Amino acid sequence: MKKPKINGDDFINRKGYHSILLQGVVDHRKMFLNISVGAPSSIHDARLLRQSKLFKEIETGRQLLYNKYHLLGDSAYPVLNWLIPPYKDNGLLTEQQRLFNFKHSATRIVVEHGFGLLKGRFRRLGEFQNESLSFIVHSVVTACVLHNICISRNIKDNNVIEYMDDLDNNVESEETVGFDKREEICDLLTNNWNKGRYLFQSLLLSCSCTTGV
Repeated sequence: MKKPKINGDDFINRKGYHSILLQGVVDHRKMFLNISVGAPSSIHDARLLRQSKLFKEIETGRQLLYNKYHLLGDSAYPVLNWLIPPYKDNGLLTEQQRLFNFKHSATRIVVEHGFGLLKGRFRRLGEFQNESLSFIVHSVVTACVLHNICISRNIKDNNVIEYMDDLDNNVESEETVGFDKREEICDLLTNNWNKGRYLFQSLLLSCSCTTGV
């Protein structure tokens, strides 16, 4: 995409080109249940989350995630009572914590495939050059809607190339809220995986650069 006229340098991503961010909540079918599109790619994932409508609605109780339900996010996100990232690997993780991270990663891979499938279906998302920011944002939203329709109607496309990004980026320090919940899940997974499995039947949160040249 071309450099936006306002705060253009904020849209330069870590790979050196201009792009915007797509924050998405994905379910087990790889369908997007909630999206936030258009933020500059230099914004930290955790900051984008806190600025999003999703965050505000959950924090104010307008969109409820009851105690046993939560989102899974990568290590870029804070620990909250409704958002569970993996343990930060400082080289001193216990066997329990490593098991937790393994199961967390195995579950959260769905969101990476969701983003990859979206980009594979709509390769134009990575090829915008002279279009306006507004046009690009609307195009991304439209692509997400069409992506969901394809999944819900089981529309197959053998020509789709799934693009995988490194989504685990922009890591920052953890927060204190939600640690007890993560410890409880970790204990359940260690003591009885079958009993604890339902705790990972969660929605998946992630963020990705969606356009660029």
